[in-house]
Amino acid sequence: MNLMYREELVFHNRSNNTMKIHMVAPKETRRFIEFIPRLGYIQGKSSFKIWIKLLARKDMLEICKKFIKDDIMTIPFKLIGAD
Repeated sequence: MNLMYREELVFHNRSNNTMKIHMVAPKETRRFIEFIPRLGYIQGKSSFKIWIKLLARKDMLEICKKFIKDDIMTIPFKLIGAD
């Protein structure tokens, strides 16, 4: 049985300039994690919302075992931003 979870992330741009951002998940997790949208632009002095969608599957625990410590899965991701 597959379960889907969604959570919203909000990024803020304190600069006056528009910032291009790109979300990148670790290679092992790309079958389970999706960022919607993966690429976006935050206007100056504004915020931008990104949804993280996690598709929990049985094989996820085995494939992502290096991210599990003390029964908690912590998956790092990169936010690449450029002015």
